[in-house]
Amino acid sequence: MALEKDRTADDIANQPNGVELLLQKREIDRDNFSFLKSQPVLFALAVLSAMAILCFMYFGSSASNVQSISVVGCDYLDRSYIQGISGVTLDSKYYLTLPTSVASNVKKDPLVDDCKVEMRGSNVIEITITEKQPVGYRYEDDTAYILTTDGTKAELTSSYMSIISRVPYIVGFTDDSQTHLLTKGLADVSTTMISEIAEINQYSLNYDDEALEIQMRDGTYVFASYYNVKLLNSYHELITKTNTDNCLYMADSSAGNVIYSSVCPWNDTSTDLDYWTDSDGNYITNKYGDKVVKHYYTDSSGNQYLDDNGYPILIPIDSAGNEQTDADFKTNYDAGYYATGSLQYPETDETAEATATPEG
Repeated sequence: MALEKDRTADDIANQPNGVELLLQKREIDRDNFSFLKSQPVLFALAVLSAMAILCFMYFGSSASNVQSISVVGCDYLDRSYIQGISGVTLDSKYYLTLPTSVASNVKKDPLVDDCKVEMRGSNVIEITITEKQPVGYRYEDDTAYILTTDGTKAELTSSYMSIISRVPYIVGFTDDSQTHLLTKGLADVSTTMISEIAEINQYSLNYDDEALEIQMRDGTYVFASYYNVKLLNSYHELITKTNTDNCLYMADSSAGNVIYSSVCPWNDTSTDLDYWTDSDGNYITNKYGDKVVKHYYTDSSGNQYLDDNGYPILIPIDSAGNEQTDADFKTNYDAGYYATGSLQYPETDETAEATATPEG
């Protein structure tokens, strides 16, 4: 072996021995292992960073926006109105739109019964609604409301103005029970026929105090009840067969519901009804403007109860024309309290003393 003549004693002293070489090798191996172990993490971080950059670029561009909004199921409500209350616009991010949140926004409208939202391809959002069925509108304390077949109502706003041209104006039926029966009855009338009705008034006939006076847009008057108004669906089949100068009547019979033409009640002179009048001889009218007909107490067979003078006993009315029926009439009548034709309780000792004339 050749000697390295240029090496000094210091060089030989500084040369690592075998132990130092082993330690250095182990340190290098440990560093290499740590690097190899961290490679998946570094790769994942690189991928995530790249994805974050791509997402930022995507969501920052118009390509991520909703490209189209489809509204299905509108009849009375305008599509642009539904789109507006949905909260979705063409600036909304397609993948950040929550269908349940959009449906919830739409269902807050009182004329929307249900709503479903679907995410379609090509960044299209489809909103499908089920509307409540309007049957008319009326005023309550100077505020107009749309009435629907389920008995609910919605305040008439500018968004609903187009509806009132397709439903009748309703007057009367202000009690909750009357409103319920009216809307339930009209629920069986087709939307086409509903749109042909101009106005519905509460009218007092001699056999029905809550009759429906229905004025059609062609000028014909139809009278019906809550329970047979569905016969309006046959209106066009019957109107050509009847005298248009008369009114149409829908009536219940043993053979079922029937429709017939007859003179209108305001022109009927064949039946001489007895109306209430005031002290000046003027007719008393109810809150609907109808003359108040006198009614009498009758038994289950329709026979009138008579006072001691043989006159039928009237059911009294209040100042507004509402009948004040005696819930205990039969008991009071049998006790003789209607001998004079009106309810008169016998005097008790206390009332006799109170009304007695003092002596002297």
